[in-house]
Amino acid sequence: MAALDPARALYVQQAYRYAEVSNVALKSIASDIVAYKIDTQLSEADAAALAADIFAVTGKATRSYDIEIEGLVKPSDLDGYVPTYLLYSDRLGLDGLLTRAETIKPQLLTGTTKLTVRG
Repeated sequence: MAALDPARALYVQQAYRYAEVSNVALKSIASDIVAYKIDTQLSEADAAALAADIFAVTGKATRSYDIEIEGLVKPSDLDGYVPTYLLYSDRLGLDGLLTRAETIKPQLLTGTTKLTVRG
């Protein structure tokens, strides 16, 4: 059995343990940033990896766009993943901006889908 590291011993004695990742530059320009807190039974390494994954997706300045596309996007079309879209707009200066869908609202009467995407 490996020797107990004193830093690890102190860590596991704490009632609550947090893995935290932050971006000071982003906090300085956006004071209303939301902190994500996820209670898990993960090990320290797995919690740090999860925090890094979440930060990679949410830890940067992004914008939301409301768009409407032809056709109906149904839950069965998603197949368990969040769809991504490339946005092109000369007016907005977008040249293939990769975005992820936040809301999907099929419009049954018009046969279109209204999306809110972030990227």
